[in-house]
Amino acid sequence: MRVANKEATMNIELSPAQAAVVRRVLEQRLSNLSSEIRHTDTPRIREELRDEREALREVVLKLHGVAA
Repeated sequence: MRVANKEATMNIELSPAQAAVVRRVLEQRLSNLSSEIRHTDTPRIREELRDEREALREVVLKLHGVAA
């Protein structure tokens, strides 16, 4: 998923329990993305899915520091 060159920052306050739920949901999406990427025939869509996977990985890493 390509985003304009401008980077926006968002801050959101989550309790540890909320962060854990968000992390689990994102990890589930990540686990499905590899298969989805493999089965996608359109190069543009495949690249968008790879970009999404990378963005999700970054968010999950950040949430690991918050959620216990």
